[in-house]
This record gives sequence, C-alpha cells and structure tokens, in this order.
Amino acid sequence: MTQQNGIQLYGLRHGQSAANEQGIIVSDPVAGCKGYGLTPAGRAQVSSASSATPLGQDALILCSPFLRTLETARLLAEARGVENVTPDGRLVERHFGTLEGSSDKCYGQVWELDRRGLHHAHWQVESVRSVWQRFDSLWAECRRRYTDRTVVFVAHGDVLSIGACGLQQADLTTHHERFAFETAELRLLWP
Repeated sequence: MTQQNGIQLYGLRHGQSAANEQGIIVSDPVAGCKGYGLTPAGRAQVSSASSATPLGQDALILCSPFLRTLETARLLAEARGVENVTPDGRLVERHFGTLEGSSDKCYGQVWELDRRGLHHAHWQVESVRSVWQRFDSLWAECRRRYTDRTVVFVAHGDVLSIGACGLQQADLTTHHERFAFETAELRLLWP
C-alpha cells in the first residue's frame, strides 16, 4: 500500500452491546438504530480503547447510525476532544436477512459460506461484495475530500473485517479468519 494525501484510516468496532450480551443478531436498522446500545462493560471497553489511541482533536469520526456505534463514536470523541461525530449509512451493520433476531452462533454459518464466494446471499444475508462496495465508496470519498487527516470508521465486525481485507488487497472471502475485530478494537487500516 502507498500512502495517499497523508490520510490515515482507523477502524473501531463498537464496544460490547446489549445484542452481544444477549447473544442475538441485530442487523436491521429499525431495531439497531433505536436499541441494543452499549452495556456497562462495552462502555468500559471503549473508554480503554479511547485512552490508548493516538488520535488528535482534528480527527474525523464517521460511524454507523446504529445506537451501539453512535455511543462508541461519541465516547471516543469525548475522550479525544473531537467535536463532531458524523453518522454515515455506508457503515451500517451487514444485513443478516432472515437470521435477524436469531442466535449469534449463526454467524459461523455465514462466514463459512463467505469463504466459498463473495456473492452468496443465503438467508437473504448481504453479500461480502456488497459490504466491500459501500465501505470502499466511503473510503474513496474520504480520500477525495481530505488531506493530512486522520479518519476513524466506527462500525461493526463484518464491515470492518471486510474493509480491512479489501484495503490489504487480500482475498475478501478470508475476511473473518484473517481480519476479525474484537469488540472495541481500534486498528490502523491505512496506510
């Protein structure tokens, strides 16, 4: 990878959410934007990640509009003295279709199918290719608009693992096994 415009990109996965604690899939914006925010443990995770980050006050924080990511982004912004957090729909949770509300153990079945191809939509799950396209669209816009800026995408596990995989020009079918994010994990994605 070569550095472009002096821009740096970090990815931060939301802290532990009520959905994580309950072991259920919440990928529908109707539910995820209004409920299933951070747990006390999730807030503590984000606080710890925020204090360890090298971000300055001029960082640009873009986040999924889901409650758990908005809360994570706001905690990060507050800890680092950043004034604004900007929700962007391109960072929403990967849609898990008919698996909505089911056990989070179903993720493993989706990731197994991901390894077989970028375009699978079993259970009406959003394809890996679709997630990469929306992530890459936002990243391309940031590269066009900003110079010498630190940008943070606060998002969800699959969105960030697929994005990290794509930025490394790795095989997107390996996103989860090679680039999975833990809750409240902050990682430099570019350069």
